[in-house]
Amino acid sequence: MADDKGEFNKAAREIYQLDETDSESDEEEPTPRIDEQTFRNHKINKLDAKFQLAKSSGIYDASFRFPQNLLRGNVFSLGNYHQCLAINQPEGIRGKYCLIQTHSLQIPILAGGNVTWAELENVWSEENLRAFKAAPGLALNDEDISRTSVIDIINGAPSLTLAVCIPRSCKVADVLDALDSNYNVQFNYTEQFCRLPGDKPHSGADITALVIFSIIGCLTLASTAYELNHIFIKKATTKPDELRSCFSVYGNTDRLLTLASKPGALDCLDGIRALSILWVITGHSFLAHLNTYLSNYFDLLEWSTNLRAFYILAANLSVDSFFALSGLLLVYTAANKMKPMQLIKSLHLFYLHRLLRMFPLLAAAVLLQASVFHQVSDGERWNRVAWETQKCRDHWWSALLHIQNLVNPRAMCVAHSWYLSVDVQLHILSPLLLFWVLGSRRSAWAGLAAAILGSLTFVTVYSFLMNFNGDQLDDRYSVYFYRNTLARSPVFIIGMLCGYVLHVSRNKKIVMPWWLVCFGHTLAIVLSGYCMYHDHPEWSQLAINFNIALVRPAWAVSLGWLIVACVNGYAGPINWFLSINLWKFVARISYAMYIFHLPMQFIMVGANIMPIYFNFEGVFINLASDVAYAVIVAVVMCVLVDAPFSTLIRRLMAGKYHPYQLKVP
Repeated sequence: MADDKGEFNKAAREIYQLDETDSESDEEEPTPRIDEQTFRNHKINKLDAKFQLAKSSGIYDASFRFPQNLLRGNVFSLGNYHQCLAINQPEGIRGKYCLIQTHSLQIPILAGGNVTWAELENVWSEENLRAFKAAPGLALNDEDISRTSVIDIINGAPSLTLAVCIPRSCKVADVLDALDSNYNVQFNYTEQFCRLPGDKPHSGADITALVIFSIIGCLTLASTAYELNHIFIKKATTKPDELRSCFSVYGNTDRLLTLASKPGALDCLDGIRALSILWVITGHSFLAHLNTYLSNYFDLLEWSTNLRAFYILAANLSVDSFFALSGLLLVYTAANKMKPMQLIKSLHLFYLHRLLRMFPLLAAAVLLQASVFHQVSDGERWNRVAWETQKCRDHWWSALLHIQNLVNPRAMCVAHSWYLSVDVQLHILSPLLLFWVLGSRRSAWAGLAAAILGSLTFVTVYSFLMNFNGDQLDDRYSVYFYRNTLARSPVFIIGMLCGYVLHVSRNKKIVMPWWLVCFGHTLAIVLSGYCMYHDHPEWSQLAINFNIALVRPAWAVSLGWLIVACVNGYAGPINWFLSINLWKFVARISYAMYIFHLPMQFIMVGANIMPIYFNFEGVFINLASDVAYAVIVAVVMCVLVDAPFSTLIRRLMAGKYHPYQLKVP
């Protein structure tokens, strides 16, 4: 309680209806004194008067109720976010939306319903309580497991997240004090945040984005008008000038949708790349939509242990597919055009080409995340979008320099771009091996064998020294292994080996006996199946260490065999499926899909205003919308940003360096 003399005097004047100008003096009677309890009751009465006025404004209606479906894991009551912030009454009542997290909640009005565990076993069983105990952030103490009454279970339940809509001039503590006094509801809580209307001020990033994208828009309009005039009005037989038409929506869209296969292309890679990016989006969609407010958390726990969930939970292996493809294309395309000394002489251009080719879309994503994405919507989960925005405003430079997995691994701008940082760093290190691969076959095989053996040895020793738990959501494992360049190098090097195998057999078929083909397919199926379903909660630390070190290289081996089999005609209908022309379109926009899909998912999740009900069908409904948004945004960004700047970069690098056709996820 406040102990300021001025506040007590002011309250006393209001209680005894004294004029504000009355003051203590020798001639006048001093202001009456009041005790602390009277002062407290007076404040509560004033709050009650405010809340009686607030009732008609919708403040109570926008606040929490006791969570429904609590017995299946719903610990959230989020009120009505938009209704609360829209309150603006003539009496001066304006809404403020706050979230609190309770640590204990005593509700005597619900007492008196003692029942046995047998009566509760189908509703809130001891097993469910223990599941809560094991779940992060939902922990129960051991003594809570033995509760035998409904009210005791509720009072001992995990912390609740509750929304409180209050007048803008009030504090959360004032409101909960009033509830305690009037309704005998006691809260022990932590205030998470409060939101007000228009509390997302514009920044310099917004101005920068407005200027840059306005320039791109003007160039797009001018370039499109030029090309349409050249083709349809003038009906010229010559091609439009490349520089003048490079921003044209018409020409860029036409080239994007032209799906003809080029001679000598590894068509199966398009299918692998397309399926891998869809797998990435699937995994991120699952995490983004379910790592939020759920109304049936127990159902998620049960589903996540089902075999049907494993191919979603194993989606992180798709990143290893991209590392393997990156190493494969590096060797396959460079080995046919360069010699070791040519690589050394043009090393600066080798690096520059890689960085420039990836820069436009990544820079666009960073700028949009720092500005536009923060303004497009709102909701009580918008704090995640705001956090992503702040990270890009603070660390945009580390994302563009591809060093953020080293300098700020816990606050990365465009968080999933860690893959690009690791991939660029692997390309920076790759000439150490590529120099030998571009030489004689003997030096190539020796170099690749030594690199694979050395990288696997390093990763195994490193895994045993660090004793990681293998959980991707664990901060220590994520920072020091999952995003560690050297720890991810074995997959990249195995991809380089596969690329060299394809290079030495270029334009000719590798002849293999039927038993070797059968053995290869069997081994690939066993390895890939093991990689997807290898997690086991009761494994020892020894087994976990071996798995962490070897599972991803095993995945790369199975993928490498599949590619070699497809290229040499030993994969049958699998090669036909992976070579369908439709995959070429998805593969072309896969880099843009990768860059923009997760920010779009954060926006959709952040705009949710109610707890999500989890079911298996809902996972795929969310996935379908995520893929649709990713494709739409990717096409727009490829046409407006990637294609124009790719043309400019190609013209800039013309005649200087063309080692290979760069492909990124």
